[in-house]
Amino acid sequence: MAYLVFARKWRPKDFEEVVGQEHVTTTLKNAVIQKRIAQAYLFAGPRGVGKTTVARIFAKALNCEKGPSEKPCGQCISCQEISTGTNIDVLEIDGASNRGIDEIRTLRENIKFLPISGRYKIYIIDEVHQITQDAFNALLKTLEEPPPHAVFIFATTQPQKVPPTILSRCQRFDFKRIPTSLIAQKLKEIAQAEKISAEESVFFTIARASEGSLRDAEVLLDQLNCATNGIIKMEDVVNLLGIMEEDLLFEIIDDIQKKETPSLLLLLDKIICEGRDLGIFLNSLIERFRNLLLYKVMREELKNVLDLSDEELSKISHFSDLFSKEELFYILQILLHTQEVARRAISLRISIEMALIKISQREEISSLEEIMQRIEELRKILPEEKGKAEVNTPEELSFREREATAPEKIYPQEVDSEEKVKELKTKEIKNDYSETEKKMVGLAEIKDIWESFVEKIKQLKMHWGIYLSEATLVSLENNILTLGFVKDKNLHKETLERITTRQLIEKELQKMVGGDIKLNFTTLKDQNLSLNKEQKSSEEKVNKDKTSFENKRLNDPLIEKVMEKFGGEIVKGEEIDLS
Repeated sequence: MAYLVFARKWRPKDFEEVVGQEHVTTTLKNAVIQKRIAQAYLFAGPRGVGKTTVARIFAKALNCEKGPSEKPCGQCISCQEISTGTNIDVLEIDGASNRGIDEIRTLRENIKFLPISGRYKIYIIDEVHQITQDAFNALLKTLEEPPPHAVFIFATTQPQKVPPTILSRCQRFDFKRIPTSLIAQKLKEIAQAEKISAEESVFFTIARASEGSLRDAEVLLDQLNCATNGIIKMEDVVNLLGIMEEDLLFEIIDDIQKKETPSLLLLLDKIICEGRDLGIFLNSLIERFRNLLLYKVMREELKNVLDLSDEELSKISHFSDLFSKEELFYILQILLHTQEVARRAISLRISIEMALIKISQREEISSLEEIMQRIEELRKILPEEKGKAEVNTPEELSFREREATAPEKIYPQEVDSEEKVKELKTKEIKNDYSETEKKMVGLAEIKDIWESFVEKIKQLKMHWGIYLSEATLVSLENNILTLGFVKDKNLHKETLERITTRQLIEKELQKMVGGDIKLNFTTLKDQNLSLNKEQKSSEEKVNKDKTSFENKRLNDPLIEKVMEKFGGEIVKGEEIDLS
């Protein structure tokens, strides 16, 4: 007898042998028992999970000589012919090579004839999504009202490509990827029957590599059996699949945890010298850190999610305790970013080396809870804020800000009235500044240097200088300079009142006048006070320059052309000496 590969030899013979698709097999068995057979079924799912196999078993259950039965005997001629694909009443059609309207027309002509030996004429169309739109349209009427002896079973890996008009006429069953643990268990049963010697980690590794496809796993086991004469070791699996050994991956994780950068780079060089695929290495490392993070969150429930062996689960448990969640998040972000960059990078090695250096030389990463706890501890150390009476005037507000940054002073704990509070604070301001006075400055002196001072502040921060240029010099008393703003300039006032801003401006002003000048800000009630003499003269100068520039513009065709081209207007004009 010709040799049968494992995928065919160990193909399920009945519903009970189907692995991981109980939600489908239970429904089909009940349909047979209750004799509620639909005219069309759609089996959708990834490759190698049993779609065509279940279709054949269902066909045997319907046409078994001892049935219909949910458990076909497998011994009668009908069951044996269906298993080998030679039954004349069960037609298996490849949708890719029978996708045209002519093939569907032939099918429609033949379906009206009764089955020869069985109860039903069953059409199993594999990869049905490859049939053309015209062919689907030709099939619609037959599919909706087929003869009572006809049953259609469609199988596809891409159900989204099947027209909705076809889907609506079928009972749909979605096949799932088979869990790794179930595939590993099935491989173990096959190995025992075939007298293959292998460790349990071998079966789990093959099962993971198959990505939920039992057929792929059986093919890999068959290939390894041929390559090793029935004695399969883990290194054989690694060489065949090109994957990374678990021990090597966990050695790398250990070096990352210990921040052993030189050792990490040497291990990477070893992997490259052995001709390993760096893309597979990066994917494997990401998968292991993902397992560590999930274990950190889920603990024992992780085994049901990732289908890890007990040995692997033990290692994951050990290493997850060595990392914090924040570290695992950080490492995964770096590795995932490297994976994205690697698609465009010329040298994958350089990208991986940079990632390993970055994650192995990471700094201490604190959790949000730890940061909040430190902030709370600092709050306890800082002196508590003393209750203050509500103040409304700008002078008192400025005083309150200065007081927050000044050395701590002891004030009377009990105050009879708000007037006494104001009187006490005003007196404290005067005493505070009188102690540090170096030179008494007059308002005239401030006015003389004000324009230069504003220009200097503009160099420091442009918007500060602009705001100061719109202020009115109200008064200077005891070296406290009061600047006034009209009500619609409150934003300027609030910006300049900020403690750090005010202190920087005071420092620059003190440099220019040589005295210990402090600033106070107020809101002007009289709008007419918003323009002092210097500001008025400055505006007059601007208007004069603008008028002069307008007159010159009338006689200058270049300026006229620029204005027309860009649709502009003259805001401020002045002559520039280019000589």
